[in-house]
Amino acid sequence: MSTKPPDLGNGLFGYRKSAVHQIIGDRDVLLRHADGRVRLAESKVAALEAEVASIMEVDGRKDEHMAHLRAQLDELTNRAAEMERRWQHVEAEANRVAAWRARVSTRARSTATRLQDLDAVMGDLPVRVERAFAPTVDRVASLKRRLETAAGVLRSLPPPHSGG
Repeated sequence: MSTKPPDLGNGLFGYRKSAVHQIIGDRDVLLRHADGRVRLAESKVAALEAEVASIMEVDGRKDEHMAHLRAQLDELTNRAAEMERRWQHVEAEANRVAAWRARVSTRARSTATRLQDLDAVMGDLPVRVERAFAPTVDRVASLKRRLETAAGVLRSLPPPHSGG
């Protein structure tokens, strides 16, 4: 079998019989060879189609998995944003409480100082009241003695006459 066309040559009644048989034989060999190649190609195509289907199935599962992962990522992103907002709120509240605590602490120290001063004043109060009322107590005692003396003098006097 050659790649160049055979020399058919001319016989008595047209082409030579051996040349025609040679061409037909070559054609049959080529057809068998082509048929084998077609079957092999069809087999490869079927295998490739099965592989493509398998890859498409795996690709579809990967797409589903990626969609699931994206949904999880979105949920986690939303959670992280919510946690950040809550953290900022907690920090703001902590700052507000710290400021309130500082104000209360300042007022508590001021109040404690005033209470100590008041306690000192209250401790001195009985002595101060006693000193303040000491002259009055002495005068009341003196007045009481004078009243007792006057009452004694009045009792010793004869009753007044009623004049009629």
